[in-house]
Amino acid sequence: MQEIGLMLRAAREAKDMSIEALYVKTKIRPHIIMAIEAGEFERVSVGSVYLHGFIRTLSNELGVDYTHLPWPEAATLTSPDDLPSVTRERIVHVPWRRWIGALIMLVALISAGLFYLYWSSPPLPPSERVPEATLPPVEQPVTPTLPDPLLPPLPVWVLRQSEGIHDLYEVKEWPMELTVRVRTESCWLAVTIDGVRTSQTLTAGNSATFRANQSMSLRLGRARVVDIVLNGSPLPAQTGHVRDYTFVKPRQ
Repeated sequence: MQEIGLMLRAAREAKDMSIEALYVKTKIRPHIIMAIEAGEFERVSVGSVYLHGFIRTLSNELGVDYTHLPWPEAATLTSPDDLPSVTRERIVHVPWRRWIGALIMLVALISAGLFYLYWSSPPLPPSERVPEATLPPVEQPVTPTLPDPLLPPLPVWVLRQSEGIHDLYEVKEWPMELTVRVRTESCWLAVTIDGVRTSQTLTAGNSATFRANQSMSLRLGRARVVDIVLNGSPLPAQTGHVRDYTFVKPRQ
């Protein structure tokens, strides 16, 4: 399954397309795309059918032949056409004729009730008429506008530039928080926070969290064994060794 992720990542990089740009086109969230490219399908908390749907949508967008992906026998579905598309909207057919009939019946019942009230009851003598009470206006409650659950959330970060071993990220929310976790072996790192530089070495299973108000830069000595989480959203996994990161505020 990891070979499928490598093929999709190679196709995306061949098109010079960032994960953020692929997210905009497919509406598949960045952390799902990164997990698929890394071959870590257990991080995608959906069923097998929807996982195949994600992979098929990415394949169609990147020009990869979905039917020729190296699927293991246990993961192969009966037919690619049986997979649901992650961007397909369900069309609900409304039995409008039934509703029209119910509406006509409701109007007829209301008309009959009004006829009984206003025509069958004799009017009261002038001396017995009850004066109409004037009620104060009732303020209508204001219904708060809730966010549309179908719209994708705004990205936490945007990869603005990637040259060689250096990546430049634009971070939406400040102060920013960066967590570095070491999966295996060990990794030396140096971080500059608002102009102050420190360095340390993390061993397997350990992590460090840094917070900055204005700017932050990070250098890793063994990036391939490290997971990076920026403001709660993971950054793309790396396969090399030395890697430099720069985090800046959005452009004005």
